[in-house]
Amino acid sequence: ARGVRAGRWAGHPLPRPRALTTLPRPAKTEGQDRFLREARLTGRRQHPSLVPVHELGADENGSPFYTMKLVQGLNLHEILRSLSQGNSEALRRYPLPALLTIFQKVCDAVAFAHAPPDPVIHRDLTPENITTGDYGEALVSDGGSAQRRRRARLPLRLGQQRTQRPARER
Repeated sequence: ARGVRAGRWAGHPLPRPRALTTLPRPAKTEGQDRFLREARLTGRRQHPSLVPVHELGADENGSPFYTMKLVQGLNLHEILRSLSQGNSEALRRYPLPALLTIFQKVCDAVAFAHAPPDPVIHRDLTPENITTGDYGEALVSDGGSAQRRRRARLPLRLGQQRTQRPARER
């Protein structure tokens, strides 16, 4: 589990609000490696719908941390729950065209992440990991399960089906 705090840090060259992500307690090497891999994979990608990593480092005790853009807004799960409950403000703020725009931005982010030369698969793309902002932003976050895609597979054409190998005859 990770700890996330938000705030401004004095003395930093860019004193803007940021989210600080840390390991809440000393982690074994495997946990630290996974944490650092997440920060590096996330930081390698720059796209308007991916939450950017600003800094990766270690604190005075040697514990790793990274800072990211502080994302404020509702996640898609909260929006969909409000819509399903008939919340009038949610219905006004998120009509079908607005929801389709969010979907399109998420699809753009996923397509970008999957693209060569270094494709990355998110593996935990859920409504909770999609945050919307007050100005039409839709940001994909939490790449903790992400993995680099080692082997590129050719995409199927629209309407094409994968064929299975014929069963062996006995």
